[in-house]
Amino acid sequence: MNQSIYSIELSNSEVDDIQVLIGSLQERYHSTDDQAFVRSLPEWVESLPTRLRIEVKKFRHQGYPLVVIKGYPDMSEVMGTTPNHWKNIYNTNSNYDYYCCLMSSLCGDVVGFSDLQDGKLVQEIFPIQKDAGKQLGTGSVDLLLHTEDTSLDYRADYLGFMCIRNIYQIPTSVSVPDFSKLSEKTITILKKNKFHIFNDRPCLSKEERHENYTVCSILTGSGDHIHMRYDPLYMDKDALDTEELEAVSELEALAEAAVFDLVLSPGEIAFIDNYRCAHGRKAYQPRYDGTDRWLKRTQILTRLRDFKHLSLPGRINVLP
Repeated sequence: MNQSIYSIELSNSEVDDIQVLIGSLQERYHSTDDQAFVRSLPEWVESLPTRLRIEVKKFRHQGYPLVVIKGYPDMSEVMGTTPNHWKNIYNTNSNYDYYCCLMSSLCGDVVGFSDLQDGKLVQEIFPIQKDAGKQLGTGSVDLLLHTEDTSLDYRADYLGFMCIRNIYQIPTSVSVPDFSKLSEKTITILKKNKFHIFNDRPCLSKEERHENYTVCSILTGSGDHIHMRYDPLYMDKDALDTEELEAVSELEALAEAAVFDLVLSPGEIAFIDNYRCAHGRKAYQPRYDGTDRWLKRTQILTRLRDFKHLSLPGRINVLP
């Protein structure tokens, strides 16, 4: 087992308890985007098995960058074939949707974004033909290593990836760089508050993107507690001098050297620290026949109260 990964295995009795809880949620709410459900989610989390809640706390507080929770049943047949577009998914009342939200809430508050899949709290990741050549989870070209929403101050602290179907064993690329291997000079340079990171939202045109950027440092913290904003593709490298380019190159080389494959099976859910891990995906050839890899994704904030004032009217936990 990779030393970066904390692993939790659900017992049969824990799965039974979770299924009973989800059944009651399905009867009470119409979907995971039901505002009554979102408001009461922190309370429902307390009904999860005690050992599970303790294990996730260990993951969060013992310094692990990644956890995989196993043992939830494969319900891919019940879910049906892999859709061809997220807009064609009308049922967000499935066991997997509630499971995603409950498990994610053990790490923090699940949030959606207004310009990402209509603000849904549980987002869909599978190949979409028109996105094939794009730097998106729904594309099929090399998805370059990045941390999520690097330009946003209210970016996720954790990302959740739940596997519905993965017949062809398509991996997610994960990188957990050892920042102690960077030179002191590089760390000092990357901590400067002067790097321009463009907004990577797919709804923006190229012209709009170049007008929407954040000036920030790439690294923060010190010692064993260094965090990063990492998305070389959306960094304005033309604005950097020679030393800054060399520092960025050193970080890129470190991140690429630390990559490993994470292959999830149906029922497994992984949470990665978005401040310590970069993720991506190697190019692959989708079939678009209903058998392609299907993941559900959540974005989780541990600091939602700092940004609650940005929430959309009538849609708590949905940010701009």
